[in-house]
Amino acid sequence: MEIRPLEDLRAADDLSLAFNPYGLGGRMKPEDAAEFQQRQIADCDLAKSVAAGTRDSFERLRTVFAYGVLCYDVYTMVGDQALLIYEQALRDRFMEWCAGTITFRLTQAPDVCYTVSSYDDVKKCRGQGLASQRAKLS
Repeated sequence: MEIRPLEDLRAADDLSLAFNPYGLGGRMKPEDAAEFQQRQIADCDLAKSVAAGTRDSFERLRTVFAYGVLCYDVYTMVGDQALLIYEQALRDRFMEWCAGTITFRLTQAPDVCYTVSSYDDVKKCRGQGLASQRAKLS
């Protein structure tokens, strides 16, 4: 790893300056790039019913995203982490939707119901032989 002086760490990454409101092309001033990138994500919000832990993780990513102006690779890392947070938000919403009970409708068999209190419980249900059967969650 190359040890860089603080002055270099504070300087805008040239790749980050190439992105502007019109796409690629032209160079933005570092101050303008920082404002532009923050405005890109300022209106991205999660549904109010998403759990607090997921919301906190999302807010951390929004904060870190702004540092992409200093290091272009941060944008890729934030993008990858955002997919995980999106998945967690979907899990949170699923748990809210199912209200503690999931029912699998099996072909040529009686329905199977499970009480669940976390998404880990949902994954355990899948592991109880339902994955190998044609089951439809209802």
